[in-house]
Amino acid sequence: QGQTVASLCFPMETYQYATALACLETAKAELRLLEAAPREEEVLVARSALSTAELTKSQLATAEARASSLFARELLSDEAYELARFELDVAREKTKSARAVLTMLLAGPTMEEREALQAEIASLEAELAAAAARAETTLIVSPIHGMVASPMEGYLAAVQQTDTMIVHMPVDQAVSREISLGVEVEIKASGGIRAQGQVISIGQSATVVGNKVAVIVQAALPNPNGQLKPGMTVDARIAS
Repeated sequence: QGQTVASLCFPMETYQYATALACLETAKAELRLLEAAPREEEVLVARSALSTAELTKSQLATAEARASSLFARELLSDEAYELARFELDVAREKTKSARAVLTMLLAGPTMEEREALQAEIASLEAELAAAAARAETTLIVSPIHGMVASPMEGYLAAVQQTDTMIVHMPVDQAVSREISLGVEVEIKASGGIRAQGQVISIGQSATVVGNKVAVIVQAALPNPNGQLKPGMTVDARIAS
């Protein structure tokens, strides 16, 4: 088979594929981070954060106790007392959160977290595989190797084989009688292109080419490198 001639584009399919691919890459990155051992600096930062949180909580606990004592003696307003209690509650939550982060770093991910991400990755991979299969049905592939020629009415494209090129040569009618099938033909084209082939057909009737009566002789030339192109003008010499 040849290469893709055309691709039928469905925007929604393209969007869904791109979205699934982005989600898959994100999920794989998350799994890598989840399975990676915590770096020493991450643990140090977490320990420092917990120490700071505990110190702040201790200071605010002392402040809250003093505020409670003053409030009991009616030496502190309701607003000031509530503020002291609120700040202590916040400090307790921050300490709890910092301790949870450190515990997670030291313990590593749970089996449930791994399995959830692995299941998500498997689902996204299946979705991408299905999208790729659907995409294949939107490709129109040439049944042969060749070149796409000018569009033809009623057709998407015309593909011309180029592994062997056929050269049409108008030859004087009298000269054509001296040509035999299999005779060697040499052609030259611009860019220093040269090729050799053989006569495969000699017209049985004459035709007018320009202002001369000629017979069309056809020669087949191997074109393994694709240097000869359809529609190219060449100079041809038929061996005598």
